[in-house]
Amino acid sequence: MCSGVIQAGPWSELTVANVQQGKGYDFRLIEMSCPNFVFSIDGHNLSIIEANGILTELPLVDSPQVPRRTTLLCVPERYQASR
Repeated sequence: MCSGVIQAGPWSELTVANVQQGKGYDFRLIEMSCPNFVFSIDGHNLSIIEANGILTELPLVDSPQVPRRTTLLCVPERYQASR
């Protein structure tokens, strides 16, 4: 399960995206109106693989800040369960 908080005020609700184990997911973050927002998935680092349509090779981040008029394509880092 992925979850995040949209910090729109003191009573912000949690946003939850249900996922299936073993599948890959990516998130396209499109900033259209907020000056800057921060995106994160609890317990996962994110790899930013595209910024404004241009492929990137940026280091892993835990919560990218998305500037105004920017689109980022992020892929959560997968963690292997310890055996």
